[in-house]
Amino acid sequence: MTYGLVDETDGIIIGGDWRPYEFWIDEPRPEYQTRNGKRRVAKGEFDNDEQAIAWFKENYPAEFKQGVEMRVWD
Repeated sequence: MTYGLVDETDGIIIGGDWRPYEFWIDEPRPEYQTRNGKRRVAKGEFDNDEQAIAWFKENYPAEFKQGVEMRVWD
């Protein structure tokens, strides 16, 4: 998927309209490169919030329990 560019197709696109998601946690430790005290833990593309949350909860259970900030772009 290309972002910021307009693509033309001569057919039908089958599949979801996936959006990029990022998951950030508070990270006060200086050994990590952080932005404003937060560190990106994971990123991926999903159809909707429910899929993104379920994926993150399954793959990062400790971070999920501590609390995470989810960011999404259209």
